[in-house]
Amino acid sequence: MGGLEKLPVAAVVGPTATGKTELGIELCRRVGGEIVSCDSMQIYQGLPIGTAQPTPQELAAAPHHLIGFLEVEQPFSVSDYVGLAGKTIREIHSRGKLPILVGGTGLYARSLLRGFSFEENGRDEGVRQRLFQEAQEMKVKAETESLRSKLLRSVSHDLRTPLTSISGNAEVLMESGDRIDFSRRLALYRDIREDSLWLVDLVENLLAVTRAEEGRLDLNIQAEVVSDVMEEAVRHCERHADAHAIRIDSEGELLLASMDARLVVQVLVNLIGNAVNYTPAESTVVLSAHKHGSCIRIDVADDGLGIVDEEKPYVFDMFYNGSHERGDHRRGMGLGLALCKSIVEAHGGRIGVRDACPHGCIFWFTLPALDMASTLGL
Repeated sequence: MGGLEKLPVAAVVGPTATGKTELGIELCRRVGGEIVSCDSMQIYQGLPIGTAQPTPQELAAAPHHLIGFLEVEQPFSVSDYVGLAGKTIREIHSRGKLPILVGGTGLYARSLLRGFSFEENGRDEGVRQRLFQEAQEMKVKAETESLRSKLLRSVSHDLRTPLTSISGNAEVLMESGDRIDFSRRLALYRDIREDSLWLVDLVENLLAVTRAEEGRLDLNIQAEVVSDVMEEAVRHCERHADAHAIRIDSEGELLLASMDARLVVQVLVNLIGNAVNYTPAESTVVLSAHKHGSCIRIDVADDGLGIVDEEKPYVFDMFYNGSHERGDHRRGMGLGLALCKSIVEAHGGRIGVRDACPHGCIFWFTLPALDMASTLGL
């Protein structure tokens, strides 16, 4: 094998969408190998959809090398690939593992396996810039198509369930309302109302996320007392969370933050609603706020089952739904937390999630803190 000193290497090469990734992972499991990508597009960062990079689950299933390690604007030649891949293969062999070459760029695979060499004749920056622009356009188009596809799947699934319930309950009331006792009629009316409110919230979140993604969040920034904003959010949520205890833990210090109160209330309502939906009845949701340097950090904690570490990096992604079932057995569209992230970042803050002790989770976000005395001119 020329440049690889006859080191054994398995190769899974071929055209796109033929199952190379799955086969490579299966080989890794059977022979104790590690995957070395030979795809000229998957080496770049920020193009997971347009280049069909392995998913996070696939990356976790077997060791992968030379995936998403290069910025798009960085120069990288076939000669560069041969040198880097050869070094990676030798390191894999030193660990007693079998390198498995997986990808669809034939020039990469042939150059590496047959020991081809290339002279460096300089780079055409004009061509490079044109290709970079095309790659960016491909990325935007692929992400747009992916979001549209996910949106259509989510809408078709998540709107059908409550609409079917509303239609069915209304039909029962129309055909048999006079023969149904009052308590049963009241329950049907309540179900119709709850399904309708759920649909309203879903559509509002969808519209808000669309505005955020398009950069059309109009912020009305003012100095606001943090406890007042938390109390307004709790009042809004208590009407729909009879089976849960929602309270505010206050340290007594009056905290002032720079924010659009209407949007921050929406963040808190979404976080509280998320805690209520994914925790058992009689669980407790606690809101608290603390000053950390130039920021106010607001926590929304619950004592439910929590979120596994593998899911934490994805909970704020649009359309992501996790593995836990909601308490009302509905499947959310995965918009609420994505909206929270957009609103918080528009305020210049950060948002995240961590484990609660002894169980449960804490969603937190930060807002710019204001000094009470200087704000009031004291």
